Amino acid sequence: RMSLRAENSSPSYLLRLAAHASRLPRPGQGRCLRCRRVGVAFLRQLAARTFRLPGQLPLGHMKASVSLLPADVSDPTLSALDQLSLDLAMARGIDEVMEVVRRNARGLIGADGISFILRDNGRCYYADEDAIAPLWKGQRFPMDTCISGWAMQHGEVVVIEDIDQDERIPQEAYRPTFVRSLVMVPVRQDDPVAAIGAYWAHRHRPSPEVVRALRRIANSAAVAMTNIALVNSLSAALEEAERAKQAIILAMASLAETRDNETANHVRRTQHYL
Repeated sequence: RMSLRAENSSPSYLLRLAAHASRLPRPGQGRCLRCRRVGVAFLRQLAARTFRLPGQLPLGHMKASVSLLPADVSDPTLSALDQLSLDLAMARGIDEVMEVVRRNARGLIGADGISFILRDNGRCYYADEDAIAPLWKGQRFPMDTCISGWAMQHGEVVVIEDIDQDERIPQEAYRPTFVRSLVMVPVRQDDPVAAIGAYWAHRHRPSPEVVRALRRIANSAAVAMTNIALVNSLSAALEEAERAKQAIILAMASLAETRDNETANHVRRTQHYL
């Protein structure tokens, strides 16, 4: 009876029932073993049905609910983005990171141009690009006068539907180009080290899906560049440790030869075998 009433009862009533069931005597204290088992079973049932976080499904329904979730197949570029992220993860240098972005990003988002801009001592270095016409590859601009610099300084995505109507755009630099609309995404949210720009030859506002794809590309590039920096730092540390080891060996050799003239540079000859 308690179990039947528990299904539609208030939390306070359920807690009183739980307390009552927990006080059932042990066998040999005036109640039979069956009563004790009923109390334990009730507590387990009560815990499974009632004690859960807000918004969480009952434990008995979790597995079935998860299996009924539909797969997200609405994004046709999902697999291509996954492959791009994998290629970036396998990159072993900044040049490889820029090559992967240049080779794949423009086709994924349907842009007329793509550029990879590096932060270089207070300037924006347009290191690589893929576009229907030349843009600014190889050129450097002050960060304060460049839209890529603005994106890196503020750590924000910039979406510009019409470059003629945005005062952040250096018109003298854009006027000779085909660019009419753009999206600029910083690479790394905190203290960006680069930016990825996407450009279109006609005026339009890029869709949220395009912006999300660019952000995902930029995030993958940020992880790749961080990993490259860590690998380079580790390699430098290992080289320094090797130089320190050689210095110690030579110092020991000099000390040994100073103490004993009979060694005849034996330690120097055998240092590579130590």
